[in-house]
Amino acid sequence: MSAEQHPVIKALRRSNVLDSEFVDYLAEHGRSYQGVPLHKDVVPWPLGSCLEASEALEQHRGWQRIEGWILLPSSYIEHRQLFYHNWNSSDGITAIDASLPDPVACIYLGVPAESDLPNRMIVGKPRKPAFTIHRPHFAYSGIHR
Repeated sequence: MSAEQHPVIKALRRSNVLDSEFVDYLAEHGRSYQGVPLHKDVVPWPLGSCLEASEALEQHRGWQRIEGWILLPSSYIEHRQLFYHNWNSSDGITAIDASLPDPVACIYLGVPAESDLPNRMIVGKPRKPAFTIHRPHFAYSGIHR
């Protein structure tokens, strides 16, 4: 599948939530990740704590932190929902996501957090977020599509 055909890129382009330069960067440098069931020895984190969870797993397990955008499954809500997210990968292929109940059903596209990506370039300036959840150290925005 070409980068432009990835469901997250298509959703970002349709939503117009980010400037095209951010979507272009993600299309060029982003990687698709496959959600896997959470390891039995990893404690699930609450919804909305993706940054804290991914940083903790990076620090304690050595799993690479990934930041990008995901599509939630329609089983969570009426429509698939696109939003900014953080997760981990132990192999550059799988998405280990401690802050969502069913990562297998999500569609992931992101870049390693320590890449040459300018800080928070993927998040950019959302033009029309449907919601924003604020936490002490981060905010992520999503668009309801």
